[in-house]
Formats: sequence, structure tokens, C-alpha cells
Amino acid sequence: MSDFLARRCDYPAFTLDPGMHVQILGPRFIGYCPANNMEVVSLEMPKIEVVAIAKATVVGGTNFILSQKIAIYPDLFVPSRDASPAELYGSASIDPDICQVKFYISRKSKKVDRAISLLGQCTGNYAHWLTETLPKLVIVDACPEYDDLPLLVDEWIHPNFYNSIKLLGKHPRQIIAIGRFQPCELSCVIDVSPPAYIPAEYRAYLATKEVVKISHDVFPFSRRALDMLRDAAWKAVSLNAKPSVKRRLYLRRAPESCGNPRMIANIDEVEGLIMKSGFEVIDPGKMSFSEQISVFMNAEIVISAVGAALANMIFMPPGSRIIAMAPYYKNANYYYFSNMAGVLDHELLYVLGPQKDMGDHPLHRDYYVDTDALFDALSNLRPPLPL
Repeated sequence: MSDFLARRCDYPAFTLDPGMHVQILGPRFIGYCPANNMEVVSLEMPKIEVVAIAKATVVGGTNFILSQKIAIYPDLFVPSRDASPAELYGSASIDPDICQVKFYISRKSKKVDRAISLLGQCTGNYAHWLTETLPKLVIVDACPEYDDLPLLVDEWIHPNFYNSIKLLGKHPRQIIAIGRFQPCELSCVIDVSPPAYIPAEYRAYLATKEVVKISHDVFPFSRRALDMLRDAAWKAVSLNAKPSVKRRLYLRRAPESCGNPRMIANIDEVEGLIMKSGFEVIDPGKMSFSEQISVFMNAEIVISAVGAALANMIFMPPGSRIIAMAPYYKNANYYYFSNMAGVLDHELLYVLGPQKDMGDHPLHRDYYVDTDALFDALSNLRPPLPL
């Protein structure tokens, strides 16, 4: 996007946040600690821009904007490193060496005059929705010149995601659903640069079927955008939320309410220890969006397996504490949730354990949690918990 705007001065762009470098703590562990994780990381927060692009075509399920035979994509997407879902589904091909993208589209194009795009390559995932997409609505709501424009959304998103738009949006907007890899032609599209990013897949993994080591800076987050989202969410539910003592939550990861099949193999032992410590059990996958905000805005400690529901840390007060249970394997990356927590000023500790089997994608395998390390993590919480 930056290269495109540098060549085209006729497209108005508003910079909400120029981005900045911050230093945050790297991943921290109790028990097994993987080698070569940085104690302190320097993270470049993404620049947040709102840009109007005339005579454009957007494509559902992607971050691409097509205009004048040019494919415009976010600065955070690195074609030589990242594979897009459109490629994985056979609806596009990208040749990074010659900077060329080809689309193979069979769906009929929609035609819309002017609209705000909330389309994206991973909008169906709750963590991606909270960090990459929903903040765009809060950002564009701060631009009064776009108050009357409709929203383009990916049609397959969860009903909770539609409810989040209605809950947090300042204006009643028409919602136009765009199918996966369906083109939509517009006289003008309003696009907000992603306030966070994680690649959908890596080209290196597709080529070798081996997880490659990824740097911490592949997972940037905008503090400004996430703070705006949290403030809007708190405001939206504050009138109906009941005053609450600070809550200590355990996020149960039920197989039927999560998209990733990765589960904890020794869950009975793990949950027995957590229950003994007096944590309140919730399943965010069975809660409405407003219920999740209300619960997490009153939480002081959360323990959870890594997964999309952990992105609800956005709604926790700054300075909250999190214990994240995760698997270890060769070149496993722990920077995504660590970076998110650091940007939000939370304290996050990982408790790891070995994977149960070697089938499927490494990110989807069941794993064991080291209960001795979990006991130590619970014992080190302040104030101390009953054990």
C-alpha cells in the first residue's frame, strides 16, 4: 500500500497513527524454556492509515484491492514469505519473483458505489477478527466523512462477529456480504490498513512441510488501535454490565466450540489443579460478544490454552495477568500472544508441554501440559491462590 500511495498523490489518505518502535518483554516461561527466545523485543507498531481508492475491485476473503491492473496489498503482507488463503484454495497464484498475482474467479461480481471494506484473509477467526478487522470499524467511525457508507464484510463470518459490528458501530450502516473470493467493483473503496498481522501460512512450510523459525517482528500490533477497540467495547457494555469483583477465569476449550482441533491430552489433571485453585470456568465459544466483553473487563487473571479465545485479553484492564498453556516442538513460535500481551501492558507466562503425536500440521496436534510447571505458575501469582 505505501508504495502505491507514494506513486499516486491523487488518493486521499488520513494517517491516524504513524506507528512507532516500542520495547516489550519477550516470551516468558515457567518450567521448560525453549532456547533462543529474546528477553526483550523491539516491535514496530504498524502505521494506521485510512485511504480512499477510486475505481477499485476488492475480493472477498483477501486483503487485495485491484485498481488499474495493480494489486494493492497491506505493507505487513510479504509475498516472498507469506502464502494467502486465495492461493491455498486455488483462487489465485502469486509469483513473488516477478511481482505478479493472478486471480481465477468464477463467482459473479457485485457492484457497489462507495463502501468501507472490512474484508480480509482470516476474518473467520476470532483472534484475527478482534486484532485485524474490528478495530477498523472503530477507526473509520472516527472519520465523519464516511458516516453514511455501508460496510463490506465476508459473508461466512460468525454471527457474533456481525453482532460485534452492531454493538460497537457508532452509526447504523448497511452491511453487504461478499462471498469467499467473490469480486466487488466499487466507484470508491475506503480501506483501513491492518492494525495487526499474522501470516495465514508460510511459503517455506508449504515447500518443506517443516516449521521454520520466525522472528518476533512478524507479529505486530497497534497499541492505539487495540486501545480504541477496548475503550469502545467497555463503553458499549458499561450501561448493562453489573459491577463485579475482580474475576479469575479459566477458559475451557471445548472441541465443539473451537475451530482448531488442538486439545490438551491430560486435561482432567490440568483442570483438577485449576479448579483446586478457585478459578471460575467459562467457555467463551458459547458466549455472546457482549458477554465476553463484560466478563473480561472485570478479569484480573486468566488461564487458558493458546487459541483464538485468548485474544479477549484485549478487553482486560491493563496490567492483568495471563497463564497460557501451549505445546513445544521444533521452531515453535511464542511471540504472537506474547507481543499482544506486551502491547496491552499485560503480564503473560507460558506453561509448555510435549505434543502427543506427530500427525497433521504441528499447530493442530494435541499436547500434554507440564502440571508441575502449572502448579509453580499458580503458586507465583500475586496475591497467592489456594492450592
